[in-house]
Amino acid sequence: MNLTEIFFKEFEKKGLTLVWQKRIRLTREQVEFLYRPYKEVYWFEEFVEVMTGGDSIISLWTGGDDIIELSFEVRERMRREYKDLVEFYDLHTADSEEIAIEQLRFLIGNEVDIIITKFSKAKGVREMLEKSKVLEVFIKAKEEKIRELKESLETTRQHAREAVPSMVSWSDTSKSQLSDLALEIEKVYIEAKLALEQLKTLRDKLANNNEIAVGSLFTLRDVNSGETTNFFMVPSGGGECVDIGNEEVTLISSKAPIAEAVMGKKKGEKIIFRNRTFEIVEIQ
Repeated sequence: MNLTEIFFKEFEKKGLTLVWQKRIRLTREQVEFLYRPYKEVYWFEEFVEVMTGGDSIISLWTGGDDIIELSFEVRERMRREYKDLVEFYDLHTADSEEIAIEQLRFLIGNEVDIIITKFSKAKGVREMLEKSKVLEVFIKAKEEKIRELKESLETTRQHAREAVPSMVSWSDTSKSQLSDLALEIEKVYIEAKLALEQLKTLRDKLANNNEIAVGSLFTLRDVNSGETTNFFMVPSGGGECVDIGNEEVTLISSKAPIAEAVMGKKKGEKIIFRNRTFEIVEIQ
């Protein structure tokens, strides 16, 4: 684990949530912009050389009562505990959300607009993603899908009864084709009803788990991009996505490849899935 990862772990212990991060090489112009109040200080030229001499990690965090105070506390403790390394590191913190956006826009241009959207979503994630609410949203979505399938099945069956047999006419969809279509819709309809019953049984199993299992609501973070994805694991079915507030949650089967990769894992553990590394940042 490098020092940047140690910094990030300390922030997470303080209750902060990483929204986004990016590795960049700062230019002199960018350093002068970020640290312009110190431009006339005697040590500034040496400081610019250090800041432009290697990569920097820019990141956006949310949560906590006072991020500025927490950042200062973490930085000072890290300097004490890692004094042989920390002299090569510095932690620059924006004084407000507005200043953070201004500085990010200078560093990464229009990409900041995408980041702001992620930040807005992340600020509400803890309140929005309550497992019982997520489950009820999926149940309602499944009930609506079943209603639509039932209507489609009844309509298709009616058309099949009224259709001209294929041996009488080749110009229209035959009775046989419509009957086959009805059978396919009926199959999906039955599977949806089974999936609904499985979802309803999870109402009695909403206790939070320390490990990912069937019934878990969990969040994965791509360690490179910082992007987060929310999943709700069920015994079978899955594939649906629902929006809850500003957050998207995907329903996945316990037999899905990503589900098998995280099964039994705990918060803070990392997995490699399709050549990407993810960290489990939340489990309910």
